Amino acid sequence: MWQVLDFVEAICTGSAEPEKQFRILDMYELLTDLIPKVDALFSGQARCLFQMEYREAINRLGCCVKRTFLKFETAVRWEPSTNPFAQGGIHHLTRYVMNYIKIVLEYEDTLNLILKEDDMTLVCPNMIPIREQDEDTSDNVQPLAKQLRIVISSLEYNLHLKANLYTDISLNHLFLMNNIHYMVQKIKGGGARPVSKKILRERFRSFILAFEEVYKIQTGWLIPDLQLRDEVQISVSGLVIQVYRSFLESHYNQLDVGGYFGKRIKYSTDDLANHLLELFEGSSKSLH
Repeated sequence: MWQVLDFVEAICTGSAEPEKQFRILDMYELLTDLIPKVDALFSGQARCLFQMEYREAINRLGCCVKRTFLKFETAVRWEPSTNPFAQGGIHHLTRYVMNYIKIVLEYEDTLNLILKEDDMTLVCPNMIPIREQDEDTSDNVQPLAKQLRIVISSLEYNLHLKANLYTDISLNHLFLMNNIHYMVQKIKGGGARPVSKKILRERFRSFILAFEEVYKIQTGWLIPDLQLRDEVQISVSGLVIQVYRSFLESHYNQLDVGGYFGKRIKYSTDDLANHLLELFEGSSKSLH
């Protein structure tokens, strides 16, 4: 049994790599489940000594999990990119983080126990977790839910940095909409806490504003050849309409709240499709 404690010591003194977190959690759960049996192995003073060492090993595994969580949050927030992601698609970081969260939720009870023990900001002074300023600040929110909000907030922050790499503002907003839509779909499918309505509304509003600006500019652009113009319009529509329709179908109830939305979405899918067919005709128009 002392060899087990030595093994735990080796794990806890190693680097806090996110990929190792689930193995550490497995060990934490196993050692916790074995406490009654381990207590029965010794008697007298040896029992007291081993109980103390054994529980300290479990606590150290818990601290290792916290450090790993903080390192993951920091890595998500600052994962670098130097070039815009192709075609405004779903970034590999978004896929990785959402798959990571899906696995994390399998350890929900254990992580709620570990994360509630103290303030995460005290675990590693050099890593300051990002605290999301959300509407719901109730103490009833579980510790894991709070940490996952931080991860989602960090991911969104990084996606904004990556979106700023696009020189075309339309692709900037398309990239953000695609990635946030993917996040929401994964959360809905996995039973996690959904991204806040505020985030969805802000991203959708940004897309509408960007579209109106693009429409004003690109209706003034001219493609004289009718066949080429049709091909370009169809290509643009194919890129935008499918994503727009899917987004509206998935989040209509969350978006349909005042401002741009009121009792109806400002632009239906058909509206957007018709407006896209007015691009490149050489006569600038405005939707305002």
